[in-house]
Amino acid sequence: MAESVPDLGRFNSMINFAWRGGGTITVMLMGWFVAAKSKSPFYDDGVLDYAAVQITTVVIGFIAALCGIGITLLMKEGKALRGPESKKKARHAKTLQAAIDDESLQFPESASKGQKILAAMRTKTAWLVLLCCFLLPLGDGFETWFINYQKDIMGFSAAEITLWSNIFIFSKFLGIIGPWLSDIYGRTRMLRMYSLGSIACYLGLAALMAVGAPNVTILILWMPTIFLTDWMMFTFITIWAEVSDPRLGPTHMSLYQTTHAVSATFIMVGLGGLLLYASGDSYPLLFAAAALGPICGL
Repeated sequence: MAESVPDLGRFNSMINFAWRGGGTITVMLMGWFVAAKSKSPFYDDGVLDYAAVQITTVVIGFIAALCGIGITLLMKEGKALRGPESKKKARHAKTLQAAIDDESLQFPESASKGQKILAAMRTKTAWLVLLCCFLLPLGDGFETWFINYQKDIMGFSAAEITLWSNIFIFSKFLGIIGPWLSDIYGRTRMLRMYSLGSIACYLGLAALMAVGAPNVTILILWMPTIFLTDWMMFTFITIWAEVSDPRLGPTHMSLYQTTHAVSATFIMVGLGGLLLYASGDSYPLLFAAAALGPICGL
Protein backbone atom coordinates (compact mmCIF):
# COMPACT_ATOMS: atom_id res chain seq x y z
CA MET A 1 0.00 0.00 0.00
CA ALA A 2 2.74 2.42 0.89
CA GLU A 3 4.29 2.34 -2.57
CA SER A 4 2.02 0.61 -5.10
CA VAL A 5 -1.62 1.60 -4.49
CA PRO A 6 -3.11 4.67 -6.23
CA ASP A 7 -6.36 5.17 -4.25
CA LEU A 8 -5.40 4.15 -0.74
CA GLY A 9 -8.81 4.40 0.91
CA ARG A 10 -10.79 2.20 -1.47
CA PHE A 11 -8.04 -0.41 -1.70
CA ASN A 12 -7.70 -0.50 2.07
CA SER A 13 -11.45 -1.19 2.13
CA MET A 14 -10.94 -4.15 -0.23
CA ILE A 15 -8.03 -5.50 1.79
CA ASN A 16 -10.08 -5.37 4.97
CA PHE A 17 -13.03 -7.00 3.20
CA ALA A 18 -10.83 -9.91 2.08
CA TRP A 19 -9.40 -10.25 5.59
CA ARG A 20 -12.83 -10.18 7.24
CA GLY A 21 -14.39 -12.49 4.68
CA GLY A 22 -11.60 -15.04 4.77
CA GLY A 23 -11.09 -15.24 8.50
CA THR A 24 -13.39 -13.39 10.84
CA ILE A 25 -16.77 -14.11 9.31
CA THR A 26 -16.00 -17.77 8.65
CA VAL A 27 -14.97 -18.35 12.26
CA MET A 28 -18.00 -16.46 13.57
CA LEU A 29 -20.41 -18.26 11.27
CA MET A 30 -19.03 -21.66 12.27
CA GLY A 31 -19.99 -20.81 15.84
CA TRP A 32 -23.50 -19.97 14.73
CA PHE A 33 -23.87 -22.86 12.28
CA VAL A 34 -22.49 -25.57 14.57
CA ALA A 35 -22.74 -24.47 18.21
CA ALA A 36 -25.97 -22.46 18.32
CA LYS A 37 -28.21 -25.55 18.01
CA SER A 38 -31.81 -24.39 17.59
CA LYS A 39 -30.56 -20.90 16.63
CA SER A 40 -28.62 -22.34 13.69
CA PRO A 41 -30.26 -22.33 10.23
CA PHE A 42 -28.66 -25.73 9.57
CA TYR A 43 -30.34 -27.65 12.38
CA ASP A 44 -33.43 -29.64 11.47
CA ASP A 45 -35.15 -31.72 14.16
CA GLY A 46 -31.98 -31.61 16.26
CA VAL A 47 -29.75 -32.84 13.41
CA LEU A 48 -26.99 -30.65 11.96
CA ASP A 49 -26.60 -30.60 8.17
CA TYR A 50 -22.78 -30.62 7.99
CA ALA A 51 -22.75 -30.75 4.18
CA ALA A 52 -24.69 -27.47 3.94
CA VAL A 53 -22.33 -25.88 6.49
CA GLN A 54 -19.30 -26.96 4.46
CA ILE A 55 -20.71 -25.69 1.16
CA THR A 56 -21.65 -22.33 2.69
CA THR A 57 -18.22 -21.75 4.26
CA VAL A 58 -16.43 -22.79 1.04
CA VAL A 59 -18.50 -20.25 -0.91
CA ILE A 60 -17.57 -17.52 1.61
CA GLY A 61 -13.90 -18.47 1.42
CA PHE A 62 -14.04 -18.53 -2.40
CA ILE A 63 -15.48 -14.99 -2.55
CA ALA A 64 -12.78 -13.79 -0.14
CA ALA A 65 -10.09 -15.48 -2.26
CA LEU A 66 -11.34 -13.71 -5.38
CA CYS A 67 -11.06 -10.41 -3.52
CA GLY A 68 -7.48 -11.30 -2.60
CA ILE A 69 -6.62 -12.05 -6.24
CA GLY A 70 -8.27 -8.80 -7.31
CA ILE A 71 -6.16 -6.85 -4.85
CA THR A 72 -2.90 -8.25 -6.27
CA LEU A 73 -3.96 -7.19 -9.78
CA LEU A 74 -5.08 -3.72 -8.73
CA MET A 75 -1.91 -3.03 -6.74
CA LYS A 76 0.14 -3.18 -9.95
CA GLU A 77 2.76 -5.33 -8.23
CA GLY A 78 6.30 -4.18 -8.99
CA LYS A 79 5.17 -0.76 -10.22
CA ALA A 80 5.98 1.76 -7.53
CA LEU A 81 3.88 4.93 -7.62
CA ARG A 82 5.75 6.75 -4.84
CA GLY A 83 9.33 7.19 -3.76
CA PRO A 84 12.61 6.67 -5.62
CA GLU A 85 11.49 3.44 -7.32
CA SER A 86 8.72 5.35 -9.14
CA LYS A 87 11.41 7.26 -11.12
CA LYS A 88 12.85 5.98 -14.34
CA LYS A 89 16.15 5.49 -12.57
CA ALA A 90 16.44 5.32 -8.80
CA ARG A 91 19.30 7.34 -7.31
CA HIS A 92 21.07 6.50 -4.07
CA ALA A 93 21.99 9.20 -1.59
CA LYS A 94 25.65 9.49 -0.67
CA THR A 95 24.84 10.04 3.00
CA LEU A 96 21.95 9.18 5.30
CA GLN A 97 21.30 12.87 5.93
CA ALA A 98 20.98 13.48 2.19
CA ALA A 99 18.34 10.73 2.02
CA ILE A 100 16.50 12.27 4.98
CA ASP A 101 16.47 15.67 3.29
CA ASP A 102 15.35 14.34 -0.11
CA GLU A 103 12.73 11.56 -0.30
CA SER A 104 13.39 11.09 -4.02
CA LEU A 105 16.77 9.55 -3.12
CA GLN A 106 17.13 5.94 -2.05
CA PHE A 107 18.85 5.28 1.28
CA PRO A 108 22.60 4.68 0.96
CA GLU A 109 23.48 1.01 0.78
CA SER A 110 25.71 1.36 3.85
CA ALA A 111 22.76 2.41 6.07
CA SER A 112 21.58 -0.23 8.54
CA LYS A 113 17.92 -1.19 8.95
CA GLY A 114 17.79 0.62 12.29
CA GLN A 115 19.16 3.81 10.76
CA LYS A 116 16.58 3.61 7.98
CA ILE A 117 13.72 3.18 10.46
CA LEU A 118 14.87 6.17 12.51
CA ALA A 119 15.17 8.19 9.30
CA ALA A 120 11.63 7.16 8.34
CA MET A 121 10.43 8.31 11.78
CA ARG A 122 12.12 11.70 11.39
CA THR A 123 8.95 13.84 11.47
CA LYS A 124 6.64 14.78 14.33
CA THR A 125 3.74 13.44 12.26
CA ALA A 126 5.28 9.97 12.10
CA TRP A 127 5.73 9.86 15.90
CA LEU A 128 2.23 11.25 16.49
CA VAL A 129 0.74 8.55 14.26
CA LEU A 130 2.70 5.92 16.22
CA LEU A 131 1.31 7.31 19.50
CA CYS A 132 -2.22 7.23 18.08
CA CYS A 133 -1.64 3.61 17.00
CA PHE A 134 -1.30 2.86 20.71
CA LEU A 135 -4.11 5.07 22.04
CA LEU A 136 -6.82 4.95 19.36
CA PRO A 137 -7.64 1.20 19.81
CA LEU A 138 -8.76 1.79 23.41
CA GLY A 139 -12.40 1.54 22.34
CA ASP A 140 -11.65 -1.47 20.13
CA GLY A 141 -10.10 -3.29 23.07
CA PHE A 142 -12.94 -2.44 25.45
CA GLU A 143 -15.49 -3.73 22.90
CA THR A 144 -14.31 -7.25 23.73
CA TRP A 145 -16.12 -7.02 27.05
CA PHE A 146 -19.55 -6.49 25.47
CA ILE A 147 -20.00 -10.27 25.32
CA ASN A 148 -19.55 -10.35 29.09
CA TYR A 149 -22.19 -7.63 29.38
CA GLN A 150 -24.58 -9.79 27.35
CA LYS A 151 -23.92 -12.73 29.66
CA ASP A 152 -23.73 -11.01 33.04
CA ILE A 153 -26.30 -8.21 32.71
CA MET A 154 -28.58 -9.19 29.82
CA GLY A 155 -28.65 -12.83 30.92
CA PHE A 156 -28.09 -14.19 27.40
CA SER A 157 -27.33 -17.88 26.84
CA ALA A 158 -24.32 -18.99 24.81
CA ALA A 159 -26.59 -19.65 21.80
CA GLU A 160 -28.13 -16.16 22.00
CA ILE A 161 -24.71 -14.51 22.29
CA THR A 162 -23.49 -16.51 19.27
CA LEU A 163 -26.53 -15.46 17.23
CA TRP A 164 -26.13 -11.76 18.09
CA SER A 165 -22.38 -11.92 17.47
CA ASN A 166 -23.11 -13.01 13.91
CA ILE A 167 -25.61 -10.19 13.44
CA PHE A 168 -22.92 -7.79 14.64
CA ILE A 169 -20.26 -9.23 12.34
CA PHE A 170 -22.48 -8.46 9.35
CA SER A 171 -22.86 -4.88 10.56
CA LYS A 172 -19.07 -4.69 10.88
CA PHE A 173 -18.83 -5.28 7.13
CA LEU A 174 -20.23 -1.77 6.82
CA GLY A 175 -16.98 -0.67 8.47
CA ILE A 176 -15.05 -1.22 5.25
CA ILE A 177 -16.93 1.66 3.59
CA GLY A 178 -15.21 4.30 5.72
CA PRO A 179 -11.79 4.48 4.01
CA TRP A 180 -13.46 4.51 0.58
CA LEU A 181 -15.53 7.57 1.55
CA SER A 182 -12.37 9.25 2.85
CA ASP A 183 -10.91 9.05 -0.69
CA ILE A 184 -13.87 11.11 -1.88
CA TYR A 185 -14.45 13.61 0.92
CA GLY A 186 -10.97 13.91 2.45
CA ARG A 187 -9.06 11.85 5.00
CA THR A 188 -8.92 14.44 7.80
CA ARG A 189 -12.55 15.50 7.51
CA MET A 190 -13.94 11.95 7.50
CA LEU A 191 -11.64 10.71 10.27
CA ARG A 192 -12.92 13.53 12.47
CA MET A 193 -16.55 12.72 11.63
CA TYR A 194 -16.10 9.00 12.33
CA SER A 195 -14.39 9.80 15.62
CA LEU A 196 -17.26 12.06 16.69
CA GLY A 197 -19.77 9.35 15.77
CA SER A 198 -17.84 6.72 17.70
CA ILE A 199 -17.60 8.98 20.77
CA ALA A 200 -21.34 9.69 20.66
CA CYS A 201 -22.13 5.96 20.43
CA TYR A 202 -19.87 4.96 23.31
CA LEU A 203 -21.28 7.68 25.57
CA GLY A 204 -24.81 6.75 24.48
CA LEU A 205 -24.16 3.12 25.39
CA ALA A 206 -22.80 4.13 28.78
CA ALA A 207 -25.93 6.24 29.45
CA LEU A 208 -28.33 3.46 28.37
CA MET A 209 -26.50 0.91 30.52
CA ALA A 210 -26.53 3.27 33.50
CA VAL A 211 -30.32 3.80 33.36
CA GLY A 212 -31.08 0.13 32.68
CA ALA A 213 -32.52 0.63 29.20
CA PRO A 214 -34.20 -2.33 27.43
CA ASN A 215 -31.77 -4.84 25.97
CA VAL A 216 -32.97 -4.30 22.41
CA THR A 217 -32.16 -0.56 22.63
CA ILE A 218 -28.58 -1.28 23.66
CA LEU A 219 -28.18 -3.96 20.99
CA ILE A 220 -29.43 -1.59 18.28
CA LEU A 221 -27.02 1.16 19.37
CA TRP A 222 -24.17 -1.36 19.45
CA MET A 223 -24.38 -1.80 15.68
CA PRO A 224 -23.49 1.80 14.68
CA THR A 225 -20.93 1.78 17.49
CA ILE A 226 -18.89 -1.01 15.95
CA PHE A 227 -19.10 0.08 12.32
CA LEU A 228 -18.37 3.76 13.05
CA THR A 229 -15.39 2.70 15.15
CA ASP A 230 -14.26 0.53 12.22
CA TRP A 231 -14.67 3.46 9.82
CA MET A 232 -12.42 5.45 12.11
CA MET A 233 -9.82 2.70 12.55
CA PHE A 234 -9.60 1.69 8.88
CA THR A 235 -9.35 5.30 7.75
CA PHE A 236 -6.57 5.77 10.28
CA ILE A 237 -4.83 2.68 8.88
CA THR A 238 -5.02 4.30 5.44
CA ILE A 239 -3.16 7.28 6.91
CA TRP A 240 -0.34 4.91 7.91
CA ALA A 241 0.30 4.22 4.24
CA GLU A 242 0.29 7.92 3.44
CA VAL A 243 2.81 8.87 6.12
CA SER A 244 4.98 5.77 5.71
CA ASP A 245 8.26 6.40 3.96
CA PRO A 246 7.84 4.74 0.51
CA ARG A 247 11.50 3.75 0.57
CA LEU A 248 10.79 1.62 3.64
CA GLY A 249 7.06 1.07 3.13
CA PRO A 250 6.51 -2.49 4.42
CA THR A 251 8.81 -2.07 7.43
CA HIS A 252 7.42 1.35 8.33
CA MET A 253 3.82 0.17 8.07
CA SER A 254 4.57 -2.96 10.09
CA LEU A 255 5.86 -0.74 12.89
CA TYR A 256 2.47 0.99 13.00
CA GLN A 257 0.58 -2.30 12.58
CA THR A 258 2.47 -4.06 15.38
CA THR A 259 1.93 -1.18 17.79
CA HIS A 260 -1.77 -1.07 16.93
CA ALA A 261 -2.23 -4.85 17.17
CA VAL A 262 -0.47 -5.19 20.51
CA SER A 263 -2.46 -2.29 21.90
CA ALA A 264 -5.87 -3.39 20.58
CA THR A 265 -5.65 -7.12 21.30
CA PHE A 266 -3.62 -7.19 24.49
CA ILE A 267 -3.06 -3.96 26.38
CA MET A 268 -6.49 -2.35 25.93
CA VAL A 269 -8.37 -5.62 26.50
CA GLY A 270 -6.41 -6.13 29.71
CA LEU A 271 -6.94 -2.52 30.74
CA GLY A 272 -10.68 -2.98 30.26
CA GLY A 273 -10.62 -6.05 32.49
CA LEU A 274 -8.74 -4.17 35.19
CA LEU A 275 -11.22 -1.29 34.99
CA LEU A 276 -14.15 -3.69 35.41
CA TYR A 277 -12.42 -5.35 38.36
CA ALA A 278 -11.61 -2.04 40.06
CA SER A 279 -15.11 -0.62 39.52
CA GLY A 280 -17.06 -3.69 40.59
CA ASP A 281 -18.10 -4.58 37.02
CA SER A 282 -19.33 -1.10 36.09
CA TYR A 283 -20.03 -1.49 32.38
CA PRO A 284 -21.33 2.10 32.02
CA LEU A 285 -17.94 3.33 33.26
CA LEU A 286 -16.12 0.95 30.91
CA PHE A 287 -17.91 2.18 27.79
CA ALA A 288 -17.74 5.82 28.83
CA ALA A 289 -13.97 5.34 29.15
CA ALA A 290 -13.93 3.71 25.69
CA ALA A 291 -14.75 7.14 24.24
CA LEU A 292 -11.22 8.25 25.17
CA GLY A 293 -9.84 6.19 22.26
CA PRO A 294 -11.70 7.93 19.41
CA ILE A 295 -11.09 11.30 21.09
CA CYS A 296 -7.50 10.84 19.83
CA GLY A 297 -8.91 10.66 16.31
CA LEU A 298 -10.10 14.25 16.55
